[in-house]
Amino acid sequence: MDAHPPRAALAGLRELMQVVAGMVRLAQDGRWAELPALDARCTQLVAQLRALPETAQDACERAQVLELSSCIRADQERLQQLVRPQFAGLMQRMDEVQRTNTAGVPRN
Repeated sequence: MDAHPPRAALAGLRELMQVVAGMVRLAQDGRWAELPALDARCTQLVAQLRALPETAQDACERAQVLELSSCIRADQERLQQLVRPQFAGLMQRMDEVQRTNTAGVPRN
């Protein structure tokens, strides 16, 4: 990221926004196996952003941060809506497999 903290933060937020938007596209396309790599990149970006020193931002920079943050939050919410049913289905299938595997096992 850029050495100038406000610019580095904006660059990091822009990249984070792009990565989260990419995750939404993958989820919409059902490309679930590709999500972990982008999730790992999100984790890296958040760690980098947290490591940046707190600096004063001018009004333009604050407005950009708010806009980028709003876009990221909206995409995160959309991603949760897409992933939640998949996760619930996975949990249901795991329960079914467990019941099938333990159906013939005597209980103590």
